[in-house]
Amino acid sequence: SHDDTIRLWDINTGDLLKTLNHQSFVTTIAYSPDGKTLVSGSWDGTVRFWDSSDWQLLKTITGHTSRLYSIAYSPDGNILTCGAGDKLELWDFQTDKRLKTITGSRTYFYAVAYSPDGETIASGRTLTSVRQTGRFKGSFAAGRSNVISLAYSPDGGILATGSDNREGNIRLWEVRTGEQLLTGDLLKTLTGHTKSVNALMFSPDGSTLASGSSDNTIMLWDPNTGEHLKTLIGHSDYVNDIVFSLDGTRLVSGGRDDTIRVWDVETGELRFP
Repeated sequence: SHDDTIRLWDINTGDLLKTLNHQSFVTTIAYSPDGKTLVSGSWDGTVRFWDSSDWQLLKTITGHTSRLYSIAYSPDGNILTCGAGDKLELWDFQTDKRLKTITGSRTYFYAVAYSPDGETIASGRTLTSVRQTGRFKGSFAAGRSNVISLAYSPDGGILATGSDNREGNIRLWEVRTGEQLLTGDLLKTLTGHTKSVNALMFSPDGSTLASGSSDNTIMLWDPNTGEHLKTLIGHSDYVNDIVFSLDGTRLVSGGRDDTIRVWDVETGELRFP
């Protein structure tokens, strides 16, 4: 949160379990694939690692010279990738050694995502090979807007991107070829978002794509057809982040209205608060 904290909640009761601290805005968090570590990135330039069993601080990486905007673990948990300003940095999780710094972007790395096989990092408007020491693989024509949200489908075949423009476009890409699969124009005709798309996530089975927007709404889509399924209304300000439960039945959203909300995916109803 922008109050410099990370808050841990019981998803079933809504009870606050623990509060963790940074010295500036906390802009990104991610669990390690084994669930044992929570990592957080902040505008204070640090990456902090927390033990998920007792929430004690394990270590802090201070090598960044820019604000942290995005963090992602490789699927095997060995590499941590951080978007720090206009640099993408790859770190060895075990040794804290910086493996690679990728530069040359014309925009900040507001979002970063690993393909499910761990071979590719999507960041901004580019695709980068992980296994070949950061070799550039290709780019996608995202237009002049910054890409601020990214999500791979569970099978790795589709990459969803959202931008900071006011058109509310969501684009789905067939990333094996780089060919655009569906355009934001198609989704827009189905009563799409009216402002920037800040968050994207596929359900665990890949059947649903959720999007959170600065128009204060969350929308659910069929990623195969582009059909708009539901609109979830409840936030009174920007929706900044969303995440599905592991079984795909619930969606948790966080907004600039300082609330966290839990939704029933099937009905679209707010479960709490």
